[in-house]
Amino acid sequence: MVNNAVLTNNREYYWDNLKGFLIIMVVLGHCIGSFAGKFNIANSISIVIYTFHMPLFIFAGGYFSKKSSRPVGSRAFRMLKIYMIMQLIYMVAEVTILSSRKKFVLNFVNPSYTYWYLLVMAAFICLTVFMKDAKMWTWILTSILVALVAGFEPNIGDAFSFARILFFLPFFSLGYYINMDSFIAFTKKYKYLFTIVSIGLIALIFFLKRNIGRDMFMGRDSYSALFPDYPLYGLYYRIGAYLIIIIISCAVLGWCFKKKSLLSFVGKYTLPIYLIHGLLLKYLRKIINPIKFSSNVIINAGITLGLYVIIIGIVCTVVIFALHIKNSKEQTK
Repeated sequence: MVNNAVLTNNREYYWDNLKGFLIIMVVLGHCIGSFAGKFNIANSISIVIYTFHMPLFIFAGGYFSKKSSRPVGSRAFRMLKIYMIMQLIYMVAEVTILSSRKKFVLNFVNPSYTYWYLLVMAAFICLTVFMKDAKMWTWILTSILVALVAGFEPNIGDAFSFARILFFLPFFSLGYYINMDSFIAFTKKYKYLFTIVSIGLIALIFFLKRNIGRDMFMGRDSYSALFPDYPLYGLYYRIGAYLIIIIISCAVLGWCFKKKSLLSFVGKYTLPIYLIHGLLLKYLRKIINPIKFSSNVIINAGITLGLYVIIIGIVCTVVIFALHIKNSKEQTK
């Protein structure tokens, strides 16, 4: 969901492949997450996906923000414009096709569903004005410290995605500052080690079941909200989350490849897919969930999940091919 304009003339298929894989994980994560409340395995799978999909998207966003030649203001405004449009569409949908609200409520302060990412990226793009002159490790370590301390403040929440801005800033900062060629080479050199450790962490997530949640990797909740009696535990919780994110993300980066592929094609159109799938999934939940396909709850959930994935896949495929044809025609002019 980074700016594809940076890649127009010289596509970096490594990053396209990564983005293609990540957006598929985003869609699957939301689809599978629909059943997290009913099935432990769905909860565990969605948690595993949450450990890397958005941190790596934001990490890539930091990398391409540094490479972009477009003015900071125009890039940030573009994200804010998309956010306001999608937020308005979602609010209208709530009182029409979703029927989740009886009365229309105009609210641009609290992002709806998946649109928090747009506000977060707009904020990060603005911060690059200061980041370009800051010392690398001073900024990175400060961003980590601020994120850890911010968890103690219960009043930092969903308003303007501020809690998530602080939680994900270290990943954007790493993507912005580090020598990417050296770092990717490092992840590839030790990819088997990262993979082995990641498998152990994933096994632990499945073993713990309900004792670990997606909120660990979302950064929305304060420590007191997570652990009312022992807020300090929240600090250890967040440090653990950061370590898990880094290890599993390094494994994913290590296995990503540079050759042109179907993933690299999908990776060109991550933002449209991101914007479309959330609202579509909400609508599918409304119309499909009441249907009883089988008396067996597992079979019924499997069919419902399959329909989610197939319908969203078809719609997104149509959209990206339409965009591809449009872009191809513009390039031949």
